[in-house]
Amino acid sequence: MNQSIGVLFRVEAGPEVGLGHLRRSLSLAKAFQEVGVSSRFLLNGDPPCICIEEVQHSGFPAQSLAGM
Repeated sequence: MNQSIGVLFRVEAGPEVGLGHLRRSLSLAKAFQEVGVSSRFLLNGDPPCICIEEVQHSGFPAQSLAGM
């Protein structure tokens, strides 16, 4: 059986809470990617589109909690 390993980052980010959590999580995702571990992001922030665009620009899938 071939199982793929993945990580889900649940990130708080935005103008009021800042982007530090998001940036640290992106750094971890990039390090995981180097060893074959996939990452996805679930974001809570206002407005969510700014953070989602940054994650997607870094090459990772992202989704907003607001849309759930």
